[in-house]
Amino acid sequence: MPTLQELESPIEQRIASALVEATPDSWKKACLEVEATDDAAGLGMSHTISSPEGRHEVVSLTDEILEATFELRELFRKHGKAWRRVVFEINVETGTWHYAARFAY
Repeated sequence: MPTLQELESPIEQRIASALVEATPDSWKKACLEVEATDDAAGLGMSHTISSPEGRHEVVSLTDEILEATFELRELFRKHGKAWRRVVFEINVETGTWHYAARFAY
């Protein structure tokens, strides 16, 4: 049976790729912050995309980002490790995009 890490990696890569696609070509870095809430109304998540470089273009949340973040949250919940917040940071170095994800529980 696959581990949580084995299952989460492809989802994280989808999120990072979709974030790269959503950001303007002039951006060299982007940050996606996702806050999860569980209340009587059910599961909710807010998404914020910003530029660590201070760029001001508006970046719209895509269906792919939305679907993949909900999938990631559900995966972690099923494994008893539901996170409250995740931050994805992407940056380009020598033409190649890289990402890092930080979780808060």
